[in-house]
Amino acid sequence: MALGLALLAGCGTTSGAANAFSGFFMPKGNRLDWDRVTLAAAEGANLNTALAVDLVWVQDDAVLNTLLAMPASKWFASRVDMANTFPEVLHYLSVELVPGQTIAMPREKMGYERVVGALVFADYLTPGEHRLRVEQLHGDIQIQLGVRSLAVTSLQPH
Repeated sequence: MALGLALLAGCGTTSGAANAFSGFFMPKGNRLDWDRVTLAAAEGANLNTALAVDLVWVQDDAVLNTLLAMPASKWFASRVDMANTFPEVLHYLSVELVPGQTIAMPREKMGYERVVGALVFADYLTPGEHRLRVEQLHGDIQIQLGVRSLAVTSLQPH
C-alpha cells in the first residue's frame, strides 16, 4: 500500500499514475483478436510433400525484429534454441499438413497473450522467405498453403 501511495504521490496527474502502473499490470503489446485459425494445404503443396507450419507469438520488439529478418528455413533450424533462449517472450505452435489437408484450430489453441508481433512460418522445400506477419488480422484467420508459397487472410465476424 505504501509503495502504491508513494508512486501516486510522485505523479502529477491521474494519467501519470496510470503510466506509472502500466508496466506493472499491463503486458506489452496488443491482444490478438482471432476467433479461429484454419490452415489449408492445396493439392500438390510443397512439391506434394508434408509441410510444417509454425504460428509464432512474440512479446519483445528485439526478438520480433530478429524473426522478421529470418527466412522460414532459418526459423525451423533454430526455433528450439530461440524458444529456450527467450522462453518468456517467444511462443510457438507447430502443425504439419499433407497436401489437400485442412486443419481448423479454435481460439483456445492460440494462447491469447498480448503480443508485439505474430508470424506464420511455412517450411517449404522451395527457396523463399515463407514468412508472414499476421497480428493485425481479426476474426477467422485463413492460412492458404499453396504449391510454392503461403497467403493469409481474415474473415471478419458478422
